[in-house]
Amino acid sequence: RFAYITSHDLKQPLRNIGSFAGLLKRFIDKPDRVEKNLEYLGEIENSASRMHSLIEEILSFSKISNTEITKEIVDLDVVINEFERSHSEMLKERGAIINYTDLPIVSGNKLYLSLLFQNLVENGIKYNTSEIPIVNITSTLVGDQYEIKITDNGIGISDEFKAAIFEPFKRLHSKKTYEGTGLGLSICMKIVETHNGKLWLDNTEEAGSTFRLSLPHKAMAS
Repeated sequence: RFAYITSHDLKQPLRNIGSFAGLLKRFIDKPDRVEKNLEYLGEIENSASRMHSLIEEILSFSKISNTEITKEIVDLDVVINEFERSHSEMLKERGAIINYTDLPIVSGNKLYLSLLFQNLVENGIKYNTSEIPIVNITSTLVGDQYEIKITDNGIGISDEFKAAIFEPFKRLHSKKTYEGTGLGLSICMKIVETHNGKLWLDNTEEAGSTFRLSLPHKAMAS
């Protein structure tokens, strides 16, 4: 099923590249078609970029599924701070705010945990029509698990899609409305599972989305 869906999703940008390349070849020597030809080139570039994103996401998903991860001590405050620095232009452009403080130190793979929080925080900003997108990240210690709550003021997710959103390639919006591969939350789930944790959607707010995830306390993690 995964192979079928993967090939299906990769075929669409390939079709676009083929179609627009054909149009470009047909009209390349027409002096009055320069603007249109540039439009075709733009479509080819966009399709190639989408294929690249799909392949990268598929590789990430497969690696997380099939490899043993190397764990280290990871400060989640540092992870979010590094995200803010690496995504400063995007945050500035959207006027987005990330609120967090005193996040836990856990045992895990820093690369994968960075990817986990990147996907969840980016979703809170991406699927957001508020004038000022806000993502709040809080943490509490429950037994031997840290429970981390990531809440945004975005468009929200209906309860009927609570389980489906974690399926590979599952999209709730058209590609024209919101760009994406439909693999982001599947990757998040895989990362959390490889860390012996849990991830779920818990919409208890009046608006926006609330994701909760649990990660073992660093002293309890293997």
